[in-house]
Amino acid sequence: MAFSTILWDVADGVATMTMNRPEKLNVNTARGQDPTAGRILERLGSSILVTTDDAREGVRAFHEKRAPRWTGR
Repeated sequence: MAFSTILWDVADGVATMTMNRPEKLNVNTARGQDPTAGRILERLGSSILVTTDDAREGVRAFHEKRAPRWTGR
């Protein structure tokens, strides 16, 4: 799914999200937006930010409602 009002850029391990609504002074409102789009955007952000094995294990453990098994990686 493409987002025309939200631009993503990843450089040197840093993700930048830019609002692309100059006609509205880059204000974003949730009115009229599909909730699925928000979930997809959140998943995209998490996939960029969660890059270590321990971070992924923490997310999996949270979703599975169990204690995480840390490995130090």
